[in-house]
Amino acid sequence: MSKCINCGKDANVILDNESLCTNCFNEYMSEQMDLNKPKDIPEYLFFEDCNKVMHSFNIEFMIFPMGLSLRAIEVSPDEYECSIFGELDEEFPVMWNKLLVKLQKMLSLKYTVDGNWAKDLAVGRLEYNEDSDYSDVVIDGKRVTWEDLGMFLNRYQGFQIKIEIADATDDLF
Repeated sequence: MSKCINCGKDANVILDNESLCTNCFNEYMSEQMDLNKPKDIPEYLFFEDCNKVMHSFNIEFMIFPMGLSLRAIEVSPDEYECSIFGELDEEFPVMWNKLLVKLQKMLSLKYTVDGNWAKDLAVGRLEYNEDSDYSDVVIDGKRVTWEDLGMFLNRYQGFQIKIEIADATDDLF
């Protein structure tokens, strides 16, 4: 991984062929756009799911020309991820509360129980799979291959299916 040209931390943003960490990128964007960057953004968040299992999330806040992004990315073997988008003038505490509500909804539902589907409904996200030509689907924080998803759907021969694609910041829960 490349290092930030300003502070030497791990970089995760490329801007004008220069590598920046999230914090330095936000500093740059807040200066360019004459915005006040929120202070004291939590780095981590711990949240309990409906089965009383604790999940740890890294928090990522980013300033973009078209708005603000706040994302919680799970730190464990599970792969829960939650994002919200705010307007440039939105206050950080408002965004933080929206993120907490969305995480609460996401973690309060389980679509699979003991490896089996609990309902005829699932909400997840597409995730890159470097070992395959296809993305995986992440449901309940667990990766599901298209082959496994197809095996599950085989029991519904003759039924209708609805697939809805939505932005990562939309609330589908």
